[in-house]
Amino acid sequence: MKDHRVLYITYDGILEPIAQSQALNYIKGIGREGFKFYLMSFEKKAYINELDYLSEVKSDLDHNNISWIRLKYHRWPKIFSTFFDILAGIFVSLFICLKYKIRVIHARAEVAAFIAYVVSRLLGTRFIYDRRGVMAHDYIAGGMWTKTSPVTKILFKIVDSLDKKFLFKSDFTVVLTQRIAAFLKEDLLLRKREINLKVIPCCVDLQRFKPKQSNNPSVRASVSNKEFVLIYTGSIGTWYLLEEMVDFFNELKKVRMNARLLIVTHSERDLVEETLKLKRMDNESFAIDLKRYQEMPGCLNSADAAIMFIKPVFSKIASCPTKFGEYLACGLPVIVNTGIGDTRELIEKYRIGSVVDNFSAASYKKAVNELLFLVDNDKGLRERCREVAGKNLSLEYGMQSYLDIYKKLFDNSRGFGRG
Repeated sequence: MKDHRVLYITYDGILEPIAQSQALNYIKGIGREGFKFYLMSFEKKAYINELDYLSEVKSDLDHNNISWIRLKYHRWPKIFSTFFDILAGIFVSLFICLKYKIRVIHARAEVAAFIAYVVSRLLGTRFIYDRRGVMAHDYIAGGMWTKTSPVTKILFKIVDSLDKKFLFKSDFTVVLTQRIAAFLKEDLLLRKREINLKVIPCCVDLQRFKPKQSNNPSVRASVSNKEFVLIYTGSIGTWYLLEEMVDFFNELKKVRMNARLLIVTHSERDLVEETLKLKRMDNESFAIDLKRYQEMPGCLNSADAAIMFIKPVFSKIASCPTKFGEYLACGLPVIVNTGIGDTRELIEKYRIGSVVDNFSAASYKKAVNELLFLVDNDKGLRERCREVAGKNLSLEYGMQSYLDIYKKLFDNSRGFGRG
C-alpha cells in the first residue's frame, strides 16, 4: 500500500488532549494497516513552549511513521487570523499533495474542511469531511459570536453555506451521533440530495482506560477511601455547566453524606474555586486536581460515578463528548442532562447512569435516587458500563469504521487524484 497516502488536517493542535485521545489514536492505528499519513496541525503557543512534551509527541509520531507538518495557530486579530491560517494551510497542503502525490485528504471539522475543499477542487484528490459538530450554531450558543451582531449574521450565513457545500462535495461525511445523522438525512431528503454519511462517535482506548483493582494513590491522597466520589474531568465554562453540576452534587450530598466532588481540569483553579464558594461548598466536600491526558485513567479509577452537564442547545445533538466513553470504559456510571448526542439513549437502554431532564431540584433528586439505586444494588453495573463502551465507543470500532472509508476511496481511485 505504498501509494496509500493521506493528508490529515486538523485545526486543533495535535499537542492538545482532545487530539491526543481522538485523531492521533486513529491515525496511529490505521497507519499500521499500511497507510502513510502526513499530519498537518495548527499548534497553540502555550503547548509549543512545553519543549519536553513537544519532543515526546514528535518522537511518538516519528516512531509511528507519521510525517508532522506543524503550523502556528493565530489567535489575533479575530476572524482575520483564521483566514490567514486557512490561506497558509491551503498553500502548504498544495505543496504536500503535489510533492507526495496525496490521493485522499481527511479534514477534521470546518476550518480544516475549507482547506481540504479548496485543495481537492484544484487537484482532484478525494476529500473526507469529518464533521465534529455544527460550527455556526456552536459559536453562537457558546458565546464566541454575539448573536445580535451584524458581523455574526454574515459569518453565520457564510459558515452554514460552506458546511452544506462540504457535505455535498466531499466523498464521505463523518458525524458523531445517530441523532445528527437522522437530522441531516431528513434535511437531505427534502432537498432531494444524497451523500455518503457515516456515524463514528468519539471513541476510547480500552487498553488505556480500564477499571483497576487499586485506586490511584496520587489522587486518592486528597479523598478518603470511605468517601463516595463523584468526578468531573475536562474544561469548565463555555459548554460545561459547573454551577449546575455543583447543584446536583449538593443534592447527592443530602442523601450520601460522605460524598465528595473531584474536579480534574486545566481551567483556571481560581475560577473553579470561586464558583464552588458561590455555591457555598465547604472545603471538605471537593478536591481540584490538574492532570495530563496520560494520567486520566488513574483519576477515573479513584471515583464511584461521573458527571457531565452541557448546555442543551440544538448543536449539541451532534456532540459526543470524549469523556463519556472514558468514564464508561473505567466502569463508571454517568449522570448527564438531556439533549447531548446519543448519551440519553445509551444510558436508558443499558441502565448505566441517570439522566437529568431539567436543571431543577426535583430533577436532581430523581436522578440521584436512580444513580444510588444502581450503585448500591446492581452488582454488574461497572462491568456493564465497560461493555457498553466496548460495543459502542471502542477505539477499535472507530478505527475499523475509518479504515472502511479509506479502503473504499482508494479502491475507487486510480493513480494521483480522482483518476
